[in-house]
Amino acid sequence: ATSITATSTIFATTPAEIVRGLGASCYLLGYPASLTRYAVDGDTLFRTFCSPCHGKTMIGDGTVAPSFMPPPDLLAQATRDRSDGFIYNYMRHGGVVMPSYGNALSAHDAWDVVHYLRAMQKASPR
Repeated sequence: ATSITATSTIFATTPAEIVRGLGASCYLLGYPASLTRYAVDGDTLFRTFCSPCHGKTMIGDGTVAPSFMPPPDLLAQATRDRSDGFIYNYMRHGGVVMPSYGNALSAHDAWDVVHYLRAMQKASPR
């Protein structure tokens, strides 16, 4: 049997806690406790895979966005209200308009993007 031990903050509510800890869903999955590196890696992945639709500022104004139904503003409250797991699964398996990135992003990479998104949401409240 595998046991999970808590070594980090379970609920991050301030920018300092984002750097020190994880959200509950990542903790339950045993995701690594050092968020800083993962958010930095997520930034690189976001620029490559997500910004063409969501834009560099995450408001849905990417270069290919005019060709499709507008993607959501990732800093808006509606996206903030989504669980980490929902966002992770949407990236990996796709959605109504969004394609699946499961073949392009590993599970680890997808979590890095989730961490980056959450860090940006904390740093850029709307």
